[in-house]
Amino acid sequence: MTASPNYTYILFEALALTLTYVKNSPAAFNSVEDQLTPVLNMIMEQNVTDLLGYAFQIYATFVALSTTLKPNYEMLCNSILDPSAANWSKEMKYLIPAEALFLVTVICKYPEYASKHLQSIQKIVGNLLHSSIR
Repeated sequence: MTASPNYTYILFEALALTLTYVKNSPAAFNSVEDQLTPVLNMIMEQNVTDLLGYAFQIYATFVALSTTLKPNYEMLCNSILDPSAANWSKEMKYLIPAEALFLVTVICKYPEYASKHLQSIQKIVGNLLHSSIR
């Protein structure tokens, strides 16, 4: 990514503020989400490392302000709950706070969904508590 870190930070802060501003209008919120989702998915699919953390944070905001667990959220959650993936490894340490924010938001907002994935969540927590991750 060639954009300055300040520009990227300001851009994503503006997106978060926009979501906060439109959260009381379901139509406006859904419109903003519909416009952002393809871009966020592209960031994740292309593994744009400079932006991945921001994308997870925006997705966490989507989940927190949503009224249903959308398939897109489930798919993203399933991808980070996959025990065979390296999402929670030491090499991905820079991304763990944003992934954790997303996962905790899903757990808090949709506990019935989270209860179906307790084994994976336990493995993640165990991994994060292990000294090798530090």
